Amino acid sequence: MKTTDKVRRSIRDNSLLKRGDTVCVAVSGGVDSTVLLHLLYALRGELELQLVVCHLNHNLRGAEAARDRSFVKRLARRLGLVFESAKLLKKDIRARSGESLQEWARGRRLEFLNSCADKYGPSGTASRPARIALGHNMDDQCETVLMRLIKGASLRGLGGIAWKRERFIRPVLGLTRAEIEAFAAAGGIEFVEDSSNKTDKYLRNRIRHELMPVLEGYNPRVREAVERSARLLREDEDCLAGLAAAEFKKALVSPKPRSGKKPSQGTGRELVLDRAALLALEPSLFRRVFTAAVYSLSTEVEPSLYLPRIEAFRGLVKGRAPNTSLKLCQGLFAGRAYDKITVSVDAPRHINGRKGVTPARGVTPAGGMAPAGALPPAKGVTPPKGENLSGASEAGLNEEVVLPVPGKAAVNGVDAVVTAKTLKRAPAKPGAENVAYFDLDGLDGPLTLRTFRAGDRMRPVGMAGQKKLKDIFINGKVPARQRRETLLVLSRGVIIWACGLRRSGLAPVTGATKKVLKLTLKPRP
Repeated sequence: MKTTDKVRRSIRDNSLLKRGDTVCVAVSGGVDSTVLLHLLYALRGELELQLVVCHLNHNLRGAEAARDRSFVKRLARRLGLVFESAKLLKKDIRARSGESLQEWARGRRLEFLNSCADKYGPSGTASRPARIALGHNMDDQCETVLMRLIKGASLRGLGGIAWKRERFIRPVLGLTRAEIEAFAAAGGIEFVEDSSNKTDKYLRNRIRHELMPVLEGYNPRVREAVERSARLLREDEDCLAGLAAAEFKKALVSPKPRSGKKPSQGTGRELVLDRAALLALEPSLFRRVFTAAVYSLSTEVEPSLYLPRIEAFRGLVKGRAPNTSLKLCQGLFAGRAYDKITVSVDAPRHINGRKGVTPARGVTPAGGMAPAGALPPAKGVTPPKGENLSGASEAGLNEEVVLPVPGKAAVNGVDAVVTAKTLKRAPAKPGAENVAYFDLDGLDGPLTLRTFRAGDRMRPVGMAGQKKLKDIFINGKVPARQRRETLLVLSRGVIIWACGLRRSGLAPVTGATKKVLKLTLKPRP
């Protein structure tokens, strides 16, 4: 099969693109991303794609980095495509803290690509959110899985690189690096070499240069074999996540704060789980239910849930002490009162006759971002048509549920519901803060509803770029407890409304609008 045909099939089979999509192509100038651009360029006619070439100069390789930018700019000009670029500042590189240089640079690269997608998405030059195409290939997939296996990872981590996640897509993930290089050679496609790929300073490069040749001696098609395994593991993880969501619903006794007090009164937020239901779980489901409980509480709790924390929680559940508590990690506590188990973001008080908690043995506060193998929140259940209230999805505050149009939806643990309906026209005056209007044709559904997560960003109406939701909360003097319960409406993974607070600049209602979407935030009945 021709390379172009393979990519076309991958796009179709994995639902990576829709006809007429705007695609921001991340192009470093290396062979992978350059071939990616040429392949999408070859398919642009039949798929009616609008391509934007995006390049970030990390400012880490001096003249070589400047050469790369010039090369990509010339390539974009030759193809007649829009070129977007940015350059990291040395002072920002020096000022970074708490992250490795690689992780920091990766974060800035994602920010740049997201800003490009925002610029060319809704209310920019396109009618729906833009996609971001990355050049990861099958060799990258194999190296990633092996690297995570060596370091230790969960089933999700061993599932490797996803074909798509939110707005990011990887159209050449099904091609080996050899296939990509052969395509470039056959087509006379020029590219540049990154000298840092040759050093063995990084684990990935050592795997590529040292381990892969050894494994090829055992199986010349080791890349395809690892990719097949990763795909099966991803499917297994999806299945287990669905089972865990159901078990979490069974185990959940109460999502309400203690003694009926409001979080703003300083009691914190906790979940109460049934001990017998937890004891009946197999270890794999137990870990996922615990993770779902933590994610349901707050995204401000450090999400790096390493095995010692989960095992410490298991010890509390299985132990003989009927009244006890422990600190699992910074900002995460657990307690037991006979047959009830609590998980809380505040230290339990007056358990076993005294204040405070016992630290879990061998556990230290976590820091940094969740590792590749960190367990994700359990997936929810598809809601019934027209309605998605507490009975349809009780997997907690971090669950993302479908908001049908017309219809309504709610997230468990939040005493509010969002309704959606269509109108022929919007009122002349905007109305109350609990109502927002959008051009329905300018959104790319389905709509979903969830609560705030760390790192969330949106582009508020009237602003050219993105802004952290955390900063919007601070400027609006929204209490920390209330932030965790702020509902967000998303369209294809992009936040369009922080309910009752700010709407984004996406899909504004204009004189040309034919169908108006009205979103309303209401108290739960």
